[in-house]
Amino acid sequence: MSEPSAIVPSSSSGSTKKKEKEVQFKGQSRIEGVCHWCKREEIPGQKRFQACGQCKEIIYCATCKQNAEMRMAAQAASPDIAKDIATFKKWHACHGELFKHAIVCALDLGKNPKNYDKSMLLVEVRPRKDHAKLSVNRKYELAAGCILTMEEVRGMLGPSGEPMLDSLKEESKFMQKKGGIGMAAIILEMGGIVDLVKVILPKPDGAALMQRVNNWGSEWFVNLAGGVLHA
Repeated sequence: MSEPSAIVPSSSSGSTKKKEKEVQFKGQSRIEGVCHWCKREEIPGQKRFQACGQCKEIIYCATCKQNAEMRMAAQAASPDIAKDIATFKKWHACHGELFKHAIVCALDLGKNPKNYDKSMLLVEVRPRKDHAKLSVNRKYELAAGCILTMEEVRGMLGPSGEPMLDSLKEESKFMQKKGGIGMAAIILEMGGIVDLVKVILPKPDGAALMQRVNNWGSEWFVNLAGGVLHA
């Protein structure tokens, strides 16, 4: 039996040429199923990450999509603001372990792991004197801090914050399957910039150990501010 022949469109001028479907190339993030920016994995059974509307090659999670939109809006309004946001993000990335310790102690997760999604820390940040001359990890200092209820968090973030909070819930479920407490977040506010910084929490026994060794308790802000200042 002969092989079926390929169908070749007629090249005659009287025929209507069909527009060929554009081939979409997949970037590494789409192939691996991880966010292009934060490398967070897609969670099976949950909503897939969205592909970039322009290149179609990369995918990103809800939080990174929100951050990207904020950066684009800020850059369009003022290149200086965009630069400040980028510097701010680099700064708080240097202090992830301190933020984790503050959350564990402030919410008493060593004794009550289920507290992780009942409240959220809000910390006000300000530039340090001569901050332009300082290294990234020392550019800012903490001015004030408090614990918000989730109702207060939603009121502060507004409708635009709902996708990030929903993403936080799904990521917590994923971390809990691995034995962890879940995924928490800390709200950092600096001038007109508000950033919801996600923090992977330890396992319950790990949180208990953190508090046994160094429990900041109700003095969590003082200790956090001191840790950031002397980092």
